[in-house]
Parts: sequence; structure tokens; C-alpha cells
Amino acid sequence: NNNRAGFVMGINQILNGLFSAVGMVPVSISAGFIAATKIREKRAFVVGSILITLISFFPPITLFFASIPSPVAFAVKFITFTTLVLMAFNEFSTIKDPGRKQILAISLIVGLGSMFIPSTALSNVPVFLVSILNNGLILGVIICIALEQGLVAFGSRKINRQD
Repeated sequence: NNNRAGFVMGINQILNGLFSAVGMVPVSISAGFIAATKIREKRAFVVGSILITLISFFPPITLFFASIPSPVAFAVKFITFTTLVLMAFNEFSTIKDPGRKQILAISLIVGLGSMFIPSTALSNVPVFLVSILNNGLILGVIICIALEQGLVAFGSRKINRQD
């Protein structure tokens, strides 16, 4: 099943390259959309993808959608994002290991906090780091992975000492 999905995504990327279109990227907010709308059928997403592809052939229509103010788009995404956050907190409540909860809490705080750093504060930082430090999601995930790997490494040393 995953191989078929990967194959279809590959074909999709090739077609996007041929037609100079923006490729479809699966994002986690899709889970929030599915939970908020209760639409789980593939057909709705296929129809939506086809409509987006057709719209891309008509620049005036694309321009119309591109001219929608950002706050309107953010308001639409807010509903699906809050559903996604609710799903995350529900999953968080099922974790029994306090160390893992601390890792998630630290990652969340660092990710959210990084979004409030003014861009002027990073003016002397290399550009490749700015793109990471300005993105709370990416920074939070990196912190989470680093802390998780540290916990695994520390946990395995601790286990080996007891033997």
C-alpha cells in the first residue's frame, strides 16, 4: 500500500515538473481537515486535487485565489489546526513515560517560542540557520528528535550499567 502511494506521488511530482506546477505535499493539517469535516473518502480529495490542477490552467482564477488576504486563509486553516492540536493533546494524554512527556513539552515550548523571535534578532545568523530558527514546527521537531535520541542513548547506557 505504501509502495503504491510512493509511486503515485512520484508520478505526481514528475507531472508537476513538466507543467511547472507546485507539487502536492502531504501535510499534517490534512489529518485536522479530515477530523473536522468527517470526510474520509478518497474521492473528495481526488476531486479537490483535480479542481486545483484545472484551476492552475487559468491564470485569472489562480490570481483571484492568490489575492485572497492571508487572514482569511489563516481563519480557514484555524479550524483544521485546532482539531489537529486537539488530536495531539489527546495523544499526549496517553503517554505514560514522564521523560517522553517532558521531551514533548520542551519541544512544544521551544517551537512556539521561536515563532516570537523578531527577524531582526537573527540578522547576524547564517541564512540556512535562520530558515530553521524562524520555523517553529521544524525547530520543535529537531529538538524533539535530538532529545529523544539523547534519551535513548542515555537510557541504553543506564540499562547497560545495571547488567
